Amino acid sequence: MDAYSTYTDEQLLTLLNEKELIKSHVFRIIWERHSDSLMQFCRFSTPTREDAQDLFQNIWVAFFDAFKKDKKIKNIKFNLYKTAHYKVMQRHREYQNKPKVFEKNIDSDNIISPTNLIEEIENQELISNFILHLNALILFKHSI
Repeated sequence: MDAYSTYTDEQLLTLLNEKELIKSHVFRIIWERHSDSLMQFCRFSTPTREDAQDLFQNIWVAFFDAFKKDKKIKNIKFNLYKTAHYKVMQRHREYQNKPKVFEKNIDSDNIISPTNLIEEIENQELISNFILHLNALILFKHSI
């Protein structure tokens, strides 16, 4: 059975029509051959690891379903990446069409602008330096 790992993708595709034991072994070889690069594509194409894993699973399910429905697959890698691209575009369209939720009553005083944030950090630093020096003076006064 390990001899199948030397087969080309086209040869493996024909073996997917064989008995269940051979079919599962061939599918495992196809999986091992293409899963790493496909997962990298999914991670690159999605914002989160969970989205990438969902996309990855959906691609493999679609591939196996297409083969079960006697769809003529000639190139495994092309089919996987075409499916991946289609599913990424489909998710992007769904995200674009999803209604955006904005809070109507946003208090602008609660939003910290970058300049306000820098000022806040500088103020906190000044306060902590002042407290540090004040403590040093108190210790110095008690030691005299």
